[in-house]
Amino acid sequence: MKKEDLLIGVHSSKPDDGDAGALVNAIRQNGVSACLYSECVEKNILPSLTIGFDSAGLPHWQKSMNKGIANIMWSKDSVFLSNIDIIEQFAAFDKFILLTPTPCDTEPIGRFFPKIKHGYLPCGLDFSKSIPCDKEFDIISYGQIVDIDQKMNELKSCMPEFVFKLMSDMYTIAVENPALSFWQIYNLFVESLNLEVDFEQYLLLFSNIAPVISSHKQIQMINSLKDYNVKVFGSACWSKYISGKVEYAGNASSDIVSKSKIVLYSHPIELSLGLSDVVLKSAASDSFVIASNTPSIELEFKDSMAYYNLKTFEDLPAKVEHFLSNSDERKNKCELAKKIVLDRNSLAVRMAQVIQLVLSNTK
Repeated sequence: MKKEDLLIGVHSSKPDDGDAGALVNAIRQNGVSACLYSECVEKNILPSLTIGFDSAGLPHWQKSMNKGIANIMWSKDSVFLSNIDIIEQFAAFDKFILLTPTPCDTEPIGRFFPKIKHGYLPCGLDFSKSIPCDKEFDIISYGQIVDIDQKMNELKSCMPEFVFKLMSDMYTIAVENPALSFWQIYNLFVESLNLEVDFEQYLLLFSNIAPVISSHKQIQMINSLKDYNVKVFGSACWSKYISGKVEYAGNASSDIVSKSKIVLYSHPIELSLGLSDVVLKSAASDSFVIASNTPSIELEFKDSMAYYNLKTFEDLPAKVEHFLSNSDERKNKCELAKKIVLDRNSLAVRMAQVIQLVLSNTK
């Protein structure tokens, strides 16, 4: 099959689905025909394949696969955190393909769902939504956290004692060793306790503890800057965990990252060794990013960002101080980071990778 012969149907979750529209545009930028899958159904046209984010278009999946059409589910988060029921439902379908945003999901997926076709594809940024803004803030951080105290109390009250202790120990190991993925930590405990690798057990541990670990790291990051005027956007429970000059500023608007000189980023364990849409959006926002020293981020962005020690945070205040005081250096690095996203991490670039994969498998 040649590139010009392809027609890709994009699943949408609602009539005005912006993500689906962005996917259609990104595919067309690569010289390939694309439209919403709902349009294919209306016109009785069979696309070459279908693709969508998460569970978008779910009611149509089985019908299209029964017609021999490959269906790609591109997950925005670890599948062990969301949509795992859908993976279980379609894992045995020959035409079902799963793309995950973290390479650390690929081994457990292969272990628990040996028949599934899957691979790693990080998020891509839709540049049509990028709008420059005046810099209203010096430093911001945005994101959702869980109420750690409340969550741990809930788990303690409903979990068997052994399971809760296992969760607590994994939590401690993860906090002290942020370079390890959850799958690596899980296997350390499996080996040391002579346990069997078990899907239900892994899912239970991951879905409950991974968000707590990531929240803990975000809170540590913010509290290391309690002497600075940091604005935190996101979960209301942030108010419980901040101190000093740090201020909780409510929910984040879509343009909030563009309104700050510096954006702070802590990479979640759920996306170990991947690239999140949060860091891509921040890098493309004309705001300077100070991120955790996560290998995948450092490898991609090199010195266009600054990186702090995710274990100790001891170097973060000095880096904030330096880049607040050196606006020219900060702006130059912002331009480099934005170019990296545009050249290598846009949604159009990701779709080019998908199209190449499709063409290479149809020769």
